[in-house]
Amino acid sequence: MINNHKLVEIFKTIAREISLRKNELTELDRLIGDSDHGTNMDRGFSNVLSEIDNYKDKDLSEIFTFVGKSLMAKIGGASGPLYGMVFVRSASIFKDQPVLNQELFQRFLTSAVASLQTYGQANYLDKTMLDVWIPLTKEYQHNKNKMDLIKQIDEYVMATKVRQALKGRASYLKERSIGVIDPGSLSSSIILKEFIKEI
Repeated sequence: MINNHKLVEIFKTIAREISLRKNELTELDRLIGDSDHGTNMDRGFSNVLSEIDNYKDKDLSEIFTFVGKSLMAKIGGASGPLYGMVFVRSASIFKDQPVLNQELFQRFLTSAVASLQTYGQANYLDKTMLDVWIPLTKEYQHNKNKMDLIKQIDEYVMATKVRQALKGRASYLKERSIGVIDPGSLSSSIILKEFIKEI
């Protein structure tokens, strides 16, 4: 289970991992997007990292709201609003909850998928971050094994490599989008694996 102090540490770890993999994310986006996914994600999470210690004694919902609003304010392109809404819209799930447990994490995943589908106008197999969020949400309903879930998340990311993009800038490339991992799926995996490790 994850309390407020642990949640702050999770987001700090995510921010550091995004920074370490910024160039990898940007290179994937250079091949099928705007060449800025890594830079944008790093900018957003660097802002989170610089301020989140101020929230370590706040409740879970306030932490999620802070992270979401920070990402919306600092990340450009489509990713900022999408990731931002994932955290802002799910914040109400954690109102007055002392810890984030497995049941609440399932509700978070379900809320995230709804937000991504609503604001991203995408679905499973469109070669977007939903190609990670949707199958994980279904898998988590009956499988709580951490190592297995982390392995599955990596497989969801790799599976985007063989798909043709149907949404976003990558869709303009049509068949040429095949052969490259979706950068949004990779950044999603960084976020989700850290939660899975700690919950």
